[in-house]
Amino acid sequence: MGETAERLPSRIHLPPGVVSLGAREVRARAGRPARQYDLVPVRAGADLLGVLAVAVGEEQAEEDGRRRALEHGSTVLALELSKERAAAEVERRLRGDLVEEVLAGGLDAEEAERLARQAERLGHRLPHRAWALVLEPDDASSEAEMATPGRQDRLDTVLSELVRRQVPGALTVVRSASAVVLVPEEAAADLAAADRVASLLLAVAMPALRPATASVGIGNVAKSVAELARSHVEARQALRLSRRAGTRGHVTSSRALGAFRLLLEVQSPDALRAFVGEVLGPLLKYAESRETPLLETLEALAGARWVRRAAARTLGIHINSMSYRIERIEALTGLSLDDPETRVAVAIAVRARAMLGM
Repeated sequence: MGETAERLPSRIHLPPGVVSLGAREVRARAGRPARQYDLVPVRAGADLLGVLAVAVGEEQAEEDGRRRALEHGSTVLALELSKERAAAEVERRLRGDLVEEVLAGGLDAEEAERLARQAERLGHRLPHRAWALVLEPDDASSEAEMATPGRQDRLDTVLSELVRRQVPGALTVVRSASAVVLVPEEAAADLAAADRVASLLLAVAMPALRPATASVGIGNVAKSVAELARSHVEARQALRLSRRAGTRGHVTSSRALGAFRLLLEVQSPDALRAFVGEVLGPLLKYAESRETPLLETLEALAGARWVRRAAARTLGIHINSMSYRIERIEALTGLSLDDPETRVAVAIAVRARAMLGM
């Protein structure tokens, strides 16, 4: 009973029954020409480690002997897979501890050198110039979903595979409700390249996290090991501001936020709220009782860099309607929307309103 490994088919479709809890063995046909195979789930407790495929010979062996052979084969395979899993788990934990120590910050030259040597012992090179990419859930329900151990294992698997195939030299760590990837500058020479890596990260992570949703933030490039912590903080700040603006499943960078990231440094929400009221107060009051969406019009204008036709297209209205709305906005607020300083104030107020949920 059995064949050499070279003659086994490269792929065997697994019937649902073989992976269900409590299954012992399932017979299936595979290959060209089609042959019969006994498929035996290999488990450690409730965890499925793999599936043992054994070709059934032309002459059937007696049932007890066949079952003993399958049980022996699955036991041997289970031991090997368990050893591989344990080794991978240890490597994952050590790698995670290493990355966390780097991201904690406050490193001097001696500590950075120590961590670099530790990384080399794990088979990694600690990047001295790198981007910190942070993946975080979009809301509380997604955070709870992502925190389950099974999802963390799947996320670690898909991110590690992505790094191995397409981002050589990157380091990953999966936390209870986030993941961090340190991407060396050799793998992403500029922000556009880092953005592409972040998009790949999001693309492979989303199927592993469903129904949870997540976004990715990118910090500015770190120019030394000691600066990696700063890049990590910037990536998380970018995500924070992006979430306050209501975006989901999105890639955002600290650099792309420009001056708006300074809003994150304002410690008093009351100060921001007062500023929003000062700039947008009349429009907020107008929106409570009138149908014409003047506030949305102002937001579209700011988003379109004050190009009226572009804002009109965004809102799906005629340019004449846009001009009328602008006149109404200026009459209500006393603002001149052609004034550069006014435009800056309005843009900040619009973003701060989104952050505050006003």
